[in-house]
Amino acid sequence: MRTEMRIVQFLLLTAVLLVFAGVAGGCTNLFQAAYVDRLGQPVTAVPALEHADEPPRLMFATHLAEDVRGLVEEGYVMMGYSWFNAEALNAAEAVEWGQTLHAQVVLLSQVFTNAEIDAMPVTAVQYYGGGFRGRRSVMVESGVTGYVPYTVNRYNYDASYWVKEKMPVLGARVYDLTPELRQQLQRNKGVVVYAVVKGSPAWDVGLLPGDAVTAIGTREIGDAAGFQEAVQELAGQKTELKIMRGGQARTLAVTLRAGEAMPATAPATAR
Repeated sequence: MRTEMRIVQFLLLTAVLLVFAGVAGGCTNLFQAAYVDRLGQPVTAVPALEHADEPPRLMFATHLAEDVRGLVEEGYVMMGYSWFNAEALNAAEAVEWGQTLHAQVVLLSQVFTNAEIDAMPVTAVQYYGGGFRGRRSVMVESGVTGYVPYTVNRYNYDASYWVKEKMPVLGARVYDLTPELRQQLQRNKGVVVYAVVKGSPAWDVGLLPGDAVTAIGTREIGDAAGFQEAVQELAGQKTELKIMRGGQARTLAVTLRAGEAMPATAPATAR
């Protein structure tokens, strides 16, 4: 009887492992399935951006907002992101999709959300041995159904994919004024600097995160889209940035680099 129970336990365990292996083997790459593109075209078709053919560098986020800002300050541009909730996954899947995108860096955040506890019904066949006139045989007695408990941990995954901008025209990433900032600045138009790329024209003239840009040259800035248009229009020219800093108006003389200006909107750090 003890031998028979061991056989049943072995068959139950084998069945469970086969079920989980089948489920895992049939999964698609969730990082690919959940991908949201921000460029609108393949990175290889954007002359202003670098790209990579080898596997991208994987960064595990420690403080997501700070990690994103750090990449922006180093001149990286977000190509797109994947956000979803799932069971534990292998980070190699994010790297694999990043390589397909020709990304240089993958920033990955994995945050535990909950544990799911359930039991899986598994039916195994109970065998026992017998013999007749010296011949051994194996006979089937009945099907045995058991319930195998299991726990599945689930996580929020946030993966973003990055490449470097070759030569930033200005090098400032901005966002639209919030209602609080409109009230504080007593104006509805303008943008706030989120980050400044190191070594860029904006960096060299002392533009700082938190500065509110109200005009570029003679062009008043209404929002991030207008900021982008003005930078592209004045690429390669000398101009002035009119800003508000600490409640005081300032003017910074700057020479923009020639070339294609990448989108200046600050990347989202939480979706």
